[in-house]
Amino acid sequence: MTANSDTQSEALSPAEAWFATQGWQPFPFQRQVWQAYLRGESGLIHAATGTGKTYAAWLGPLLEWRMENGEWRKQPVTTHNESSKGKILTSHFSTLNAPPLRVLWLTPLRALAADTETALREPLAALAPGWTLETRTGDTASSVRARQRQRLPSALITTPESLSLLLARTDAASLFRELRLVVVDEWHELLGSKRGVQLELALARLRTWQTNLRTWGLSATLGNLDVALAALLGIADSPEANAEAQSSGGAEHLTDRRPETGDRSQISKAESTITSPPSLSPAAFSAVNNNISADSAASAVSKNSASSASSAVE
Repeated sequence: MTANSDTQSEALSPAEAWFATQGWQPFPFQRQVWQAYLRGESGLIHAATGTGKTYAAWLGPLLEWRMENGEWRKQPVTTHNESSKGKILTSHFSTLNAPPLRVLWLTPLRALAADTETALREPLAALAPGWTLETRTGDTASSVRARQRQRLPSALITTPESLSLLLARTDAASLFRELRLVVVDEWHELLGSKRGVQLELALARLRTWQTNLRTWGLSATLGNLDVALAALLGIADSPEANAEAQSSGGAEHLTDRRPETGDRSQISKAESTITSPPSLSPAAFSAVNNNISADSAASAVSKNSASSASSAVE
């Protein structure tokens, strides 16, 4: 589902309201990634650890679900109760049946799964009541695995290896029928490795079933952003892309080609310019054909999931 700019601005207000209950204010790059997701775009978020990459990627699909269920004009109604963390958010939306799997969150390390689950669970009661969230790794209890064989949660945190096992099931296509987003956390840990290739193949498989699947990568330590983005989104190598990357020093310019998948239109060229201003504040993001300036040393680069387009990050 995509939305025009006016609708998007209004659609973001529940996320901003939830941030306010935590005593936070969204960074510009977080709002811009939410908007890009709602436009149907994929991309790479490159920002320092602790600057909010997780919620930049996570709140977009929650807002999309609200829009699809007519909840996007309503603010989360919450109460604040004392707890060890200071307050608990309690949603007063009616409980809905849990939607099928919509978000896959891939982590390279099982040890990160628990912390990731804790972070992702925080906004669920307020923004997506009725959603279920679980992990599936080698440490997952057999009883949980048995339940997941019958029905996957609305959002699943798992590893590339566990995803490959799910894809080998005879009913895999139906399991991922409603999948909207794949988030690849710590993309630098997988890029260029055998596990990374395994993940790229898994993503290619998912895209044959969901041609509009969005993919967002998260990292704090990538060097060649153009190469990392192309590998993540399944953009084919081409002489033009290699020549551009070599002539620009790797992360200055990218000319790429996106392979045809499903009912996608003909391959078209896209150019992205990535720069790194000296400030250390979180990422600046540029919407397609619309440059947005911000004080940032990080970059979030997006590509439309249905067609190639031009973007610039400053």
